[in-house]
Amino acid sequence: MAAPETAAAAPVFIELAGVQYRMGPLVKEDIAELNNWLRNQVISMARNSCRETGATDEEKKLIIAAAIEHAASLSWMSGRGARMMATIDGWSQILWTGIRKYHPEMTADKIQDALLDAETIDYIQSKFEEANQLSKNPPKRAVAKKKRRRKK
Repeated sequence: MAAPETAAAAPVFIELAGVQYRMGPLVKEDIAELNNWLRNQVISMARNSCRETGATDEEKKLIIAAAIEHAASLSWMSGRGARMMATIDGWSQILWTGIRKYHPEMTADKIQDALLDAETIDYIQSKFEEANQLSKNPPKRAVAKKKRRRKK
């Protein structure tokens, strides 16, 4: 989640398909929405699987119940959730969440069309980190030096 000071951070500019957009830092509500999107993806995959495999009604109940239980334990920043967010679908959702405040005409689907190569994903990730004031090498904490008393 973005640090409290990022809520007032200035947006960064990001270019997609030759168009420049402003992207703001994520706030608490954005994080909750990303978590809900992620959980819905898991449940949707389970439902699609039931349809595609011709599962019986009893099997459907078990599969959906397991998906709901699994989804409840996911967040976008932990383990499996983070891996799912690192996909093109996930990055589209993250980016859309960051730019929609300034560009309400944009959709996650429109953004996804521009994210079809690894170089663009790397660029998006670096801009996301900039907007949310994240760093792979955070500054070290200052360590107070103890004054030694001289022995007399």
